[in-house]
Amino acid sequence: MSMGRAAMEGGQNAVILRTIADERRTRVRNIEDYDPNACQFTIDAAHEWRPVATEGHPFWQEIRFSLDGRRVTISANQGWFRLKVEGKLKVGVCSINKSNQIEMMEKTELRVAADPRWDIFVPARTRPSIDLRSFLKLPRLHDAVVQLLGTDPSSGLHIFAGALLLYARAHSAQELSDKIEILSRLVGTYRPLIRLSDLISLPERFHHLIPLIVKWAEPDDLKRAALLDESSNSSLSELVQALAPEFDEIDWYLSSFDDTAWPEAATALGRVAECAVEARPKLSRVGQ
Repeated sequence: MSMGRAAMEGGQNAVILRTIADERRTRVRNIEDYDPNACQFTIDAAHEWRPVATEGHPFWQEIRFSLDGRRVTISANQGWFRLKVEGKLKVGVCSINKSNQIEMMEKTELRVAADPRWDIFVPARTRPSIDLRSFLKLPRLHDAVVQLLGTDPSSGLHIFAGALLLYARAHSAQELSDKIEILSRLVGTYRPLIRLSDLISLPERFHHLIPLIVKWAEPDDLKRAALLDESSNSSLSELVQALAPEFDEIDWYLSSFDDTAWPEAATALGRVAECAVEARPKLSRVGQ
């Protein structure tokens, strides 16, 4: 057994992980995961091309279980826990407080409910989606981030289309279990379902756009891209021509909410405007 594994198996994090494994009636698996978010390493011929940690430690142990129908994975090394809760949270990709070291990320001007404590990062050369901007305004997200990250400048929360990933420290099994519960509830926080009755609440000047909102305000990026690809030139033209004169008014309306969460109807309005922007290049390629 390596010194690293022996240290892991005798450390506090291993005890915490074992406690949760016993509570959840699952087993602790041995792994060897050199995650750049928790471990800096080199790979060279001098070490037979095997990773060698230069700072931090690889994740050595892991448990998996289900919570409220969601798959949960907890990995541990000497200093960190990596908590992953899977679920449909289709708001886009971002990192809160710490950039994801696995891919190129860029810092944005966004904040969680305008709280200046945490920086927001998105993948390089991308822009935050309307759904992500709305999600970041939610008071529930702010409360969750306060509990998950606290005042630790090294902790990071990463949001993906199908999962939340948290890197954090914990001093007890209860503290770690509480974080898992928070993540599980957070996965189910944002469900961008839109009803016709919701859209009527929009300012009257936008009511003529309601049929287009119903048709085009698809929250799933892949489904929206497929919808655009499969649509006729005339449908795309109708969308762009109807939305283009409204862009400034839509921006003004959405900015009027300041730091409060957008209503579902406002989110859908922003989403259809975003869809019109995505449709423009498709029209230009066909000479429209």
